[in-house]
Amino acid sequence: MPHNHKNILTSFHKATPEIVHEVIENAMTLKHVWEDFPWEICFSKAMKAVELTSKKYRFSLLAAIMLS
Repeated sequence: MPHNHKNILTSFHKATPEIVHEVIENAMTLKHVWEDFPWEICFSKAMKAVELTSKKYRFSLLAAIMLS
């Protein structure tokens, strides 16, 4: 459907500086939680994300990239 310019794929909202600041503050408050996790757990979560993007969600991600 790339030829159909009237087809709406998605919508998004522009973030205000206040929202960006809030997101950064929340991430910084959770930083210490992630720092306390053993590296094995962090690595396993990253590997799970890699597995999902390379297998289960591969074609959906490719389609989203092509349509963007």
